[in-house]
Amino acid sequence: MRDAAGNAAQRGLFEQAIRIFPNYYFLYQIRLAALQPKWFGSLNAMYAFVHRYAGSTPSSSPRRLLYLQMYADVLSAVSDACSDNGRVPMNACVDILMGRVATHHLDAAAFGVFGFVRGTGRQPFAAAVRPILSNMIMTTGGGRFSGFFLEGAAHALGSDTQLVASDTAGNNDVIDRLAALVWYEEGQFANARTLYRRALADLVNTHFSGPDAEDAARAQIYTDLASTYNRLHAYRKVVIYEKAASILYGGDGARPGYDAVECNALFRLGLYAEAVHTCQAIVRNDGSLQTRYWLGRVYAAMNRKAAALRAYRLVAGSESMYRSYAAITIGVIDDQAGNLQGALKSLKTYSYLFSTRYVGAPTVALAYNNLCYNEMHLHELHRALKACAASLHYGHLPDAYAKEQELLQMLRAG
Repeated sequence: MRDAAGNAAQRGLFEQAIRIFPNYYFLYQIRLAALQPKWFGSLNAMYAFVHRYAGSTPSSSPRRLLYLQMYADVLSAVSDACSDNGRVPMNACVDILMGRVATHHLDAAAFGVFGFVRGTGRQPFAAAVRPILSNMIMTTGGGRFSGFFLEGAAHALGSDTQLVASDTAGNNDVIDRLAALVWYEEGQFANARTLYRRALADLVNTHFSGPDAEDAARAQIYTDLASTYNRLHAYRKVVIYEKAASILYGGDGARPGYDAVECNALFRLGLYAEAVHTCQAIVRNDGSLQTRYWLGRVYAAMNRKAAALRAYRLVAGSESMYRSYAAITIGVIDDQAGNLQGALKSLKTYSYLFSTRYVGAPTVALAYNNLCYNEMHLHELHRALKACAASLHYGHLPDAYAKEQELLQMLRAG
């Protein structure tokens, strides 16, 4: 998180850096990101920055990409603002706010970056716009805007983005991947697979600086396909494409941006020994909490409960999206081992399980249900009844209903 003092310090470093490297685009991109409203900046500060450092440059200057980057940042800020608005549908809210804050000059300048792509400059341009357009595509409510800019980039690079296209002989693999990402974000995974396969075929149209660059591009598409097959539950193909990507990157643990899909796929296939090897390689590479979660599931399936608990505790004590599942599972493992006090202690340790500020109502209902079970079997009947009532407040689990009735009978019986 940046504060005002941090922004001032970064501004000084930025100005010092561009005196030495005035044409290094990445410096300008970092500074623009720091001026976003979520980092205590403002849209006015962003407009002023881009106008100062890109407005007077030639139309073919790489710095003109700052306009496209700013458009993506503005779209992200608008989406964030609309996510807190429960009165207007998300897409409509984004449309309304973009109409207010994105000036006609920004529209024209951002789209104008596509007008100066020439010859061998196409692939560096494609590589530069891919992360910007990817972020726009993944911005909630921004589909109309990202689609407009994607078509602009596709036209500039001579690509057809249609799923059923009559001629893709000159398509650019980056545009294929971006079009696939649109389908992926829409949950149309079979269509995403079609476009990612097209991207592989269209690598022949790209002029790479060398075989390593081509291998890296191919490996990136393999990982895209692995993620897509994961959503299609085609786990054998997930493993095939992940292993192919790893080979191109140099072997286990060598590739950047490792994620957990192969670990998940091996678990789903019941290949536990291989899953342990793969998960451990990923953890050594980047310490991925998501991978530790799947490693915990593998160990649990192998009945290696101590190892599973170690993995789950790391996840449960983190900010991982899997932390609530890990925390609940720790208690279940203790229950299965007859360690009721341990299960009760773990539930109380991870107090976020009992608040809808941090987890969804179904998870809160499950946590209170498990608390009811443990207190009931530890003969804390009044506490157990209160926990079951709380579970039924947040959900409608049959277990909670049954335990509540049993507890009432026990209390009436004295």
